[in-house]
Amino acid sequence: MITLGIDAGTKATKAVLTNHTGTLASVVLPCGRESTVTIADLARRDVLAKAGLSPESVTNIGVTGLYGDRVSFATNTFPEGVCLAKAMGYMKPSVHSVLDVGSVRALAIKCQDGRLTSISVNDRCASGTGAFVEVLASFFRVPIAELGNVALTAKEPVDFLNTCAVYVESEALSLMVEGKTAENIIAGALRGFSSRILSLLMSIGVEPDIAMVGGLANNKALVKNIEESLGLSLFIPEEPQTALAFGAALLAQGKE
Repeated sequence: MITLGIDAGTKATKAVLTNHTGTLASVVLPCGRESTVTIADLARRDVLAKAGLSPESVTNIGVTGLYGDRVSFATNTFPEGVCLAKAMGYMKPSVHSVLDVGSVRALAIKCQDGRLTSISVNDRCASGTGAFVEVLASFFRVPIAELGNVALTAKEPVDFLNTCAVYVESEALSLMVEGKTAENIIAGALRGFSSRILSLLMSIGVEPDIAMVGGLANNKALVKNIEESLGLSLFIPEEPQTALAFGAALLAQGKE
């Protein structure tokens, strides 16, 4: 059975097409001014076209994400934590803890054999979500995808004291006035950010193996900081941004 999973997020919508052997195709579309349904339908059509299939050929569609309940053409809606657990059970069964940092909320879960056993969510404070990193990237005019690489060039990371995303720019500006370089400021800010998102994972108890998914899993400096704090290597999927959509597609197959 071929199934489609969609993760309707705030900054991007992800779609993954699967069958019994794994992923057939995947797409990541940035969200613009289009409605959630419009961008989700576009993602559906793009991923089907990528696999050489017609829109009518797939009827089992699982959806998740912050705006998942708005995707009217989906056949099933699944919680994010359940999708993460399902995805990890397929990708790497030895993973028991997963961290997913989104633009407006972050999740930490524990799982066993593809099933969710515990979850902790931060959707109230932007200092522990991707919004903090987005503000940092915007201030320094560095593409968010390159922010981690810039941080890795730092010689003397600063102590970035402000944890609130609202005041990131003011502290960064003050540090620049003091003569601190951009890479040292970015490295210091990411170091502080990594400790905050790690605390979310620690709140439910860390049990190896540990995975990190979402767009920020591509931030090498962030991953390095977390690994050094844990003294463990993180499992990062080949396409960490599509993990939720992949889990939704697996769940849409209707198999335990």
